[in-house]
Amino acid sequence: MASKSTPLMSQYRSIKDRYRDGILFFQVGDFYETFYDDAREVSSLLNITLTTRDRDRENPVPLAGVPIRAAESYISKLLQAGRKVVICDQVEDASGAKGIVKRKVTDVITPGTTLALSTLPEKENNYLVSLFKRGDKCGFSLLDLSTGEFRAGEETVAVVENLISVYPVREYLVPAGADDLKRMLDGQESGGVWEELPLFRFDLSEGGKILRNHFRVDNLSCFGIEETSLAVAAAGAALGHVKELRQNDLDHVTSLNLITPHDSLFLDNETLRNLEVFEPMRGNTPESTLIHHIDRTGTSHGARELRDWIRHPLRNLCGIKERLEGIDVFLSDHISLREIRRKLRRFPDIERLLSRISTGKAGPRELLSLLDSLSRLPGIERVLSGLRAAIVERSAEDIRTKPASKGLIESSIEPACPPHFRDGGVIRKGFDSALDTLIDDSENGKSWISSLQESE
Repeated sequence: MASKSTPLMSQYRSIKDRYRDGILFFQVGDFYETFYDDAREVSSLLNITLTTRDRDRENPVPLAGVPIRAAESYISKLLQAGRKVVICDQVEDASGAKGIVKRKVTDVITPGTTLALSTLPEKENNYLVSLFKRGDKCGFSLLDLSTGEFRAGEETVAVVENLISVYPVREYLVPAGADDLKRMLDGQESGGVWEELPLFRFDLSEGGKILRNHFRVDNLSCFGIEETSLAVAAAGAALGHVKELRQNDLDHVTSLNLITPHDSLFLDNETLRNLEVFEPMRGNTPESTLIHHIDRTGTSHGARELRDWIRHPLRNLCGIKERLEGIDVFLSDHISLREIRRKLRRFPDIERLLSRISTGKAGPRELLSLLDSLSRLPGIERVLSGLRAAIVERSAEDIRTKPASKGLIESSIEPACPPHFRDGGVIRKGFDSALDTLIDDSENGKSWISSLQESE
């Protein structure tokens, strides 16, 4: 690096020093710029031009940038390559800034915490796994930030190793110095990256506090994990880490489910592979897999649920009979089956929509997608209500409520809105009279100035 640096580069270095393990996207006007080693890596991974800043100086700074408008697609490629991306935005108007424009880190995105739909497999979950071992026992948690699904459990190390091998894991969290866990992860076929956290992150007391505060409960007995201390430590570490990383309360994570071998079978990855359940043993022949022949789901959520059911078949007889009863009631009523499939056709991925909305990552068109989903629910509920099966009746009850958000979106969002809030034209005229006045003033500035001059 050059011995003398500009105020901009001094600001960059002070931020980069705090995030050495990630690629720093540093906003400069309408671009996210990367410098030094980040620029070289970004240029190589994204196949974009590597240039220099202050090229006439003795030691020009390597530079590679991407337009902010197209940043999501570039970030997606970096995440697929297993990289962490740190977003540093300008937080004041450059035209009114005195000196260097203020900037701060507004987001940190990792393969296991991404919410961008372009980075997520449509029919698979995107898990972040946290592990904490003591003796021959291991606590674990699985968090899919894109859907809000959160699970935890505690088993022997061997059982945990087999259990997590069947999940689509993009990222692992382990305590610093846990070499035995890292060796175990090196043998996993998911290809997920792993990150070490300080040991204090896995403190049982702190983990329990994080979980209780998040779910607003006095104790964890309602989740069944209060007696599984290692599970509490792993889950608390994961939730606390992701909240801090994404600078968000994660309000869409509303429950924590205990994974036990009593309710379902634990099939390991070798068994699933030998049976060609999800992947063919030889070549690119998906038609040889079980999932290819039985996946007739009409929604992304349904496809993910089906895969989860197959990974962990029920052992509980009542649960098995209930599912079969639900299947039978549809097979015996072809009219209702065709109607429900018609209503679910091109149904938005409501799980991931809600996750993006609750974390403030959604654009205006995603709000309209949510409106589309909510508008379809009464018709779906009417079909389900006519079917006599407990599992179907519960589903009908779950969607019977009329959320106030439907009316709010209808009255506030312009149907022909642009994809980004920054483009304007999102809020319907008539929704907020004060906003209407501001818009009229900005669009008719010259006439407003003329009328002001005349009035004075």
